[in-house]
Amino acid sequence: MRKRDFAILYGCAIPLSLLFIGWLGFKVDRDAVSLLRAWDNFGGGIIDSTRTPVYPFFLHLLQLIFGKASVNAEGAVIHVLEHGTTIFTAAVVVQYMVFCVSIYYFYRCVILCLAQNSQNPQNNSCTAGVFTSRRVALVASLVYLAIAFAVQLNNWVMTEPFAVSFSVFMVYAAAKLWQTGKSRYALVVALWMLLLVFLRPAFIYLPIILAIMGLWLAVSYRKAGIVLVAASVVVAGSIFAYCKLFERQYGIFSPTIVSVVNRYMIVRHDQMFEPQLIQNDSLRTYVQTQAADPDDFDAITREAFHAIRQYPFADVKQAVDAAVNAAPARFVENTVLRAIHVAQMPLFQSKFAFVERAEHVLWLRIGWLYLLLLVSPIIIYYRTRKMQPIGTLLWLLTAACIAVAIIGALDNHPRLILPAYPLWLLLIIRI
Repeated sequence: MRKRDFAILYGCAIPLSLLFIGWLGFKVDRDAVSLLRAWDNFGGGIIDSTRTPVYPFFLHLLQLIFGKASVNAEGAVIHVLEHGTTIFTAAVVVQYMVFCVSIYYFYRCVILCLAQNSQNPQNNSCTAGVFTSRRVALVASLVYLAIAFAVQLNNWVMTEPFAVSFSVFMVYAAAKLWQTGKSRYALVVALWMLLLVFLRPAFIYLPIILAIMGLWLAVSYRKAGIVLVAASVVVAGSIFAYCKLFERQYGIFSPTIVSVVNRYMIVRHDQMFEPQLIQNDSLRTYVQTQAADPDDFDAITREAFHAIRQYPFADVKQAVDAAVNAAPARFVENTVLRAIHVAQMPLFQSKFAFVERAEHVLWLRIGWLYLLLLVSPIIIYYRTRKMQPIGTLLWLLTAACIAVAIIGALDNHPRLILPAYPLWLLLIIRI
C-alpha cells in the first residue's frame, strides 16, 4: 500500500472509529445477552444450545481482564449491570481494531483481483486500463470503509463485525494461495474457515466450497490443492464432531438450536404445521392453540422460543420436519416467494436517516445482488474466455451467504447477508 493511500484510508478510519466509539458506544440486543452467558456453559464443559464458542470465548477473555459482567433482558429492554458496560465497550474497541486491520487486506485483495485481470491479454476492462489498480483499490477500500460506518457495523456486540473482517482475511489468504501456490496459505485459509464456522454456524457451507476450490487448485499446484482439500475435510470433521456432541446433549444433530427456531418460525409464518403429524401430544396442543398473526414477527419469535424452552428439542424438530416433509413443493414455493420479498428489502439496515434516504432515492435493494450473481459469471467469462478461480470463489461465497439467509431465516435478512458485502464488492471489482 502506498503511503498516500495508507494516509487517506487510515486518516478516515481511525478518527471515525474513535468518533463512533465515543458517540455511539456499544449497541446490544438479546443476542448479546446470550453471547455473554454462553461461556458459562462452555466453561463448565457443557455445549451452549444457542451459540457456538468463538464469540463467547472472546467475551470471556474480556471478562477475565475487566471482571464478570451482568446483563438482564426483559423483553426488548436490555439492562447492562456491573462490568457489562466496560466489557461491551472493550468488545467494540477490539472490533474496530480488527476492522481497521481488515481495511489493509481488503485493499490488497483488490490489487490481487486487478492484477489477475491485467494478466489476461483479452481483458479490456476500464479498471485495468484507464485507471490504475491502486486508484481503484483506494476507491473500493473507501467504499468498504464507508459501508461499515453507515450501518454502524462494529458498534454492535454480535458476530457480524468479526464475520466481515474474518471473511476479508480468508479471501486474501485464498487469493495469495492462487497467486503463489504455497501450501502455508492453504493452512491460513483453513484457520479462518474454522473460526468463521464456529463464529456463525451459517458459514457451514465453507468447507464444501473450499474443498471444491482445492480440487481446482490441485490442477496447477498439486501440493497446495491437496493441503486445502485436506484442511477443508478436517474443518468439516470438526463441525461433524461438534454436532455429534450437541446431539448427545440435546438430542438433535445440529451446531445450535437456532436453526430449529428459525424453521419453526418459517413453518408458522407459512401456516404449514400439520398437527396430526406431531408426535408429542403436549406440543401438538401447544401448536394448535397458538393464535399469533403469521405476519407478527415478534409474536412468532416468542412462540418459537417458548416451544424450545418447554419441549424437548428433538420433538420440536420433529414437528417442523414433519410439516416440511408433508408439503415439500409448498415449502419450495414459499422460499421462492420469500426470495422475491427479500429482493425488495434495503441493501443495508442503517440507523442513520440520511443513509435510509439515500437507499430510497438510489433504490439500493438486495435484488441488485441477485442481478450481480446472474451477470458476473457471464461478464467474467466473456472477457477472459475461461473460468476464473478468485471470481468463482467470490461468487460462490456471496451466493451461499444469501441463499442460507433466505432459506434459513424468516426476517432480518439485510443483517444476515451483511458478512457478504466485502465479497460482492470484490466481485464487482473482479468484473
